[in-house]
Amino acid sequence: MNSVILLGAPGSGKGTLAQHMKTRWGVSHISTGDMFREAVKNNTAMGAQASVYMKNGQLVPDDVTIGVVEERFSKDDVKKGFILDGFPRTIPQAQALDAIIKDKDLKITAVILLDVDKSLIIRRITGRRSCPCCGNVY
Repeated sequence: MNSVILLGAPGSGKGTLAQHMKTRWGVSHISTGDMFREAVKNNTAMGAQASVYMKNGQLVPDDVTIGVVEERFSKDDVKKGFILDGFPRTIPQAQALDAIIKDKDLKITAVILLDVDKSLIIRRITGRRSCPCCGNVY
């Protein structure tokens, strides 16, 4: 089972790397950002909570973020392995992840930190575009 946590700044390449790993290993790509965007798009209660913070350029609070991840880990596909992209970001999130992993009897294979030069991150982020219909980032 391959279960990996990808850490790094926005624009460091976590999502791109996760897509390659997902294709190669056939495991789930779990992105908190994608889950939040989907919840906002679908007008869920969690999406309404998250959108307030997202619209202001703030991080969604730990309790909401942890709740979304806990819900996602209740699905059976994580037993085959997973790639966490953008979680955990804080110590409380890391502690919650530890509890989730133990509760579900899962293992983390690796933690990868993508340490990318700030100027490259700025160039990547300022060049990003997203589709207003499907939310795909280009």
